[in-house]
Amino acid sequence: MASRPKSDDTHDVIGLVLGGAFGAALTALLGGCGLTLSETGGDAPAIWGFVGFIGLIVTTPLFRVGLSLSSSGALAGSLGGAAVIGALLYTTLGEGAVGVWEARTERPLGIEAVGSWQTDDLVIRARPDRVTARALSDGTAAWSWAPPGRDVVCAMSRETTGGVGLIGHAPEGRPCTTVRALDLTTGGPRWTATLPVRAVKAGGPRPDLVAAGHGLALLPTADGWRALDAKDGKDRWLTRAEPGCVPLLVHTDPDNDPDTDTDTGPGTGAGIRPGTLVTVADCGAGKAPVLRTLAPGTGRQTARAALPARGVPEQLAVLSARPLAVWVWEREVRGTRAVLSYDELGKRRATIPASAPRHELRVVPALGDLPEPVFAARPTRTAVVVGDTLVMPGVRPGDNEHRGTGKGATWVKRSRLVGHSLATGRRLWTTEELKNHLHGLTSDGSAVWALKDTDLLRIDPRTGRIVRDVSLHELDDTPRHPVDLRVSGDRYTLVNEDGTNGRAPVRVLRHS
Repeated sequence: MASRPKSDDTHDVIGLVLGGAFGAALTALLGGCGLTLSETGGDAPAIWGFVGFIGLIVTTPLFRVGLSLSSSGALAGSLGGAAVIGALLYTTLGEGAVGVWEARTERPLGIEAVGSWQTDDLVIRARPDRVTARALSDGTAAWSWAPPGRDVVCAMSRETTGGVGLIGHAPEGRPCTTVRALDLTTGGPRWTATLPVRAVKAGGPRPDLVAAGHGLALLPTADGWRALDAKDGKDRWLTRAEPGCVPLLVHTDPDNDPDTDTDTGPGTGAGIRPGTLVTVADCGAGKAPVLRTLAPGTGRQTARAALPARGVPEQLAVLSARPLAVWVWEREVRGTRAVLSYDELGKRRATIPASAPRHELRVVPALGDLPEPVFAARPTRTAVVVGDTLVMPGVRPGDNEHRGTGKGATWVKRSRLVGHSLATGRRLWTTEELKNHLHGLTSDGSAVWALKDTDLLRIDPRTGRIVRDVSLHELDDTPRHPVDLRVSGDRYTLVNEDGTNGRAPVRVLRHS
């Protein structure tokens, strides 16, 4: 049997090598450019694209030589080179996350969630008709609780404390006068309390009606607030609003507040964690709402301030208790529209106007320049405080712009984040303009996380620099609306308000 000439083997090897170099360069160019145009993977794809472009210039004539020596070897080499670079591109997209689980699309259609919580091991999503908990690890159903009778969920505490979350419920359209403390391990109620109608006012969902934090449950009374032990519902203390004022909202920061509280006076309860509580009272039309901070142990007032507003503003939210920051947005043209920061005695530190020369700040989520409020009982916010820095989206006209006509028509979508000092009010930074919308904003305690389509960006709050770009490889569809976003260790949780029409109510991804 005739043996293959050594020269043919040599030509095959040369063709294989030259073809591999060409395939690698072409894949780097096409892959890098494609990923750069789709804004996936941070800066790495652009570098790959540039290297591929230079490599293609060098390897194209060499590939022709390889084809002339051994077409089969050159073609095989190009496929091998493409496979190697393709694998390397996948692993150098910056960072990646893969899907762990997602909840099934819900039925019936048209019922939207009103809020969500997350603990160390559970994701809890509340609809008007039921509250459902799933294991963070694998999505296994842990428990489900439904309001009694025909009641619907109309209030939720923004935070949970000691394994307890507060749920308000009432007949649809009626004042939200019943509050239950749910055991987040079992879903069973621990205790129930009734709120006075005067404290609840109108029916329908009521944000920040109740609060849980520092081992306490904070509930409104007819003329103030009372604190109960979150676990057993026993009374701890009572505080009254100023004469002629009624409760409007109450706020607590998460229990992992690193600050300490120096209140050690009489009445300090065992198991009550240090921190700060914030209340705002409505003192009547034409009068300024009154903001107060309280020590959790005793309810003792630690600071007081009259907010610069007349009556109840259109939008009012406490963004942080420590440092104290409040969002006020009045409908009147000359009304206050700003984030206000206060010191520990209630003295104004800074005012950050909502309207700036180049953008408008938003606490209510927005798709482009249109507001898109989500979760009626526990609203999602697009403002986070990290240290003494406030981070919010800056919206400009035309952020959601339609260009062209017919088949060539496209939507131009933009977004940006802005950082301000709560000490001085000075703008610290603005991110480079990001293509597409921001669908979620949260903090892990030391940094800001922003969901932009299928990229999760970790942002340094001091500089605005994107320090990590996590590509959500298995997020097969871009969120259509803002989501409740949470980052916990290597887990990324996305909770949708609308869990119907093919949308996953809850989706959890893991850092890969």
